[in-house]
Amino acid sequence: MAELRALLEDELGFAGVRTLGQSGNVAFAASRTAEAKLVERLEAAVDARFGVPARVMVRTRAQLAAVVAGDPFGAAELDPASYLVGFCDVPPGLLGLDAGALAPERVAVDERTLYLWLPDGTQRSPLMKALSRLDGGVAMTTRNWRTVTGLLELAGR
Repeated sequence: MAELRALLEDELGFAGVRTLGQSGNVAFAASRTAEAKLVERLEAAVDARFGVPARVMVRTRAQLAAVVAGDPFGAAELDPASYLVGFCDVPPGLLGLDAGALAPERVAVDERTLYLWLPDGTQRSPLMKALSRLDGGVAMTTRNWRTVTGLLELAGR
């Protein structure tokens, strides 16, 4: 994570670079740059520095706050390790997924976000298996609820 912070701060010139644990999640201050340009710049820098072609998802502090505020399942009543947020690069829709057939698991969609309640975890989750088979050109990375709220804290609410 120290190398990632150095890349963003020293080489790319971002201010206030902070990381969350060993997760690859980073908060930083950037000028008002178009998201696509910022993503392209970050992906190229990570690939050049670490030799890893990583997909990067960028969210502003306001967008993260909206994700937390938009919680459709009442996170306070759920195990944060079993409640995931899928951050997508484009609006995901449900791409033909039959959410009702996946009970007790639940899924909700909001713009470029999937909220995933997986009470039995991710390993044998029918919902995660179904999402992995969808071919809609949507890139997604998931974070558990604890990480999402930690990122919002890191971004300074």
